[in-house]
Amino acid sequence: MSSRRFVLADQFEFAHLSQDFNPIHVDSVASRRLIYGQPVVHGVNAMVWALSQFAAQQPGQVQLLSLTCSFTKPIVLDEELSVRIDTSAAPKVMLRLRQLGQVVAKITLTCAPDRDRSARGFQGEPPPVNLTGTPQPDQVSEAALPGIQGEFALTFNTSKAEVMFGPALFDAFGSQAVAEIIALTKVVGMHAPGLNSLFTEIQIKPAADACRLGQVRYKTQEYDPRFHQLIVSCSTDSFDVRLKAFYRPAAVVQPGYEVLRRVVSDNEFALQRALVIGGSRGLGEVTAKYLAAGGARVLLTYNRGASDADVIVTNINSQGGHAQATAFDVASFSDESLVVLDDFAPTDIYYFATPFIFSGQKDVLSDHRLRQFMDFYLLGFHKLLDRYVQRGTRRFFCPSSVALDELPASMGEYCVAKAAVEAYCDWVSRNRPGVTIGHPRLPRLATDQTASIAAADNGDTALMLKILREFTLAGRHA
Repeated sequence: MSSRRFVLADQFEFAHLSQDFNPIHVDSVASRRLIYGQPVVHGVNAMVWALSQFAAQQPGQVQLLSLTCSFTKPIVLDEELSVRIDTSAAPKVMLRLRQLGQVVAKITLTCAPDRDRSARGFQGEPPPVNLTGTPQPDQVSEAALPGIQGEFALTFNTSKAEVMFGPALFDAFGSQAVAEIIALTKVVGMHAPGLNSLFTEIQIKPAADACRLGQVRYKTQEYDPRFHQLIVSCSTDSFDVRLKAFYRPAAVVQPGYEVLRRVVSDNEFALQRALVIGGSRGLGEVTAKYLAAGGARVLLTYNRGASDADVIVTNINSQGGHAQATAFDVASFSDESLVVLDDFAPTDIYYFATPFIFSGQKDVLSDHRLRQFMDFYLLGFHKLLDRYVQRGTRRFFCPSSVALDELPASMGEYCVAKAAVEAYCDWVSRNRPGVTIGHPRLPRLATDQTASIAAADNGDTALMLKILREFTLAGRHA
């Protein structure tokens, strides 16, 4: 069994090779707002790496007779990915990729000896240099999905690819076949459906009619709006291909300050100097806007979303509110990072720091994920509270979740961590007189964290105003 870890640098290297620059793979800031909350590995990159491990075991050249690959889970960065090769049902071969205890991709292929490789040699030409920046994926509306079609020239840097994947891959399958397989990620990630794509399956068989050498053609075969699933037929010189992809939801955009201020009284939060941890998006963003609209002075923090935070601050301040932003990493409580927070001297702290939530495995409790959630939710909040109680802060808001009522099978780590935080909040409230902690169990609200392919009953984030009013009133009577 072979294994490796993909890092962000690998993403950029493969993007330049394949010309698939979809932000879900290469943009660590934009991908925070997308369905997985972080960059994920190009599925084709992981698949080709697995094929390279299979090729290293082959004695000679082979022709690919069939290949099916299903991407069952996102493949994340900085975590070990392993591949197990099963040849017990030869000529059919099974490759299973696993990460964090889960199967994330399944590949089935059949091959035959190939003694005519020279007739289909392909050295490839490197992709053209784009002097104006990296190519951007097509932004296709859902209504236009049934009519997608196009073609592009096959470009490929064989020398670079051999360094990335090793010579055995090319010795076994040939550079042309590898180039055409890698081009499939560009079809989905850049064109069909492009920006809002989520690649789920590849089916490859030898071409019935050869396409013009060096061209990749694609066309929508069908689109099912019920499941947002797109099937694309694709042809190259060597292969006929059937691709499946989902049209994933766009990033969630919260209402602007000018909208939210209409329902807030000018001075209902005027006594607060509110520190909003994780205020550059989602419920933290909504909270910062509501508080500022009610007269609070707001300091919101961000980890990577500096540009998002700047937009929010500008939106608030341009219309008479008072807001500022600063970088702060919950995982790093350095003196330097705390200076701005100390100087702000918050009266109220709202804690929305969170990792990505919906990525667990049913009926499995992962040590790794549990530690991650505990570090964010419990230890991060404890460190802030402990520091700022000593500096005079008496009101803290640390939301919990209705997941504790429902206990979903795939959210064990999240539920355990949130339950621990609730117990901690109750312990502090009992043993530290004068400290108020709001920890209501919030329902699923429409944020980046709750975006999904399937229809979900996400509530309106307007609920936060009612919750903030209740918390503020409770603080006054404490």
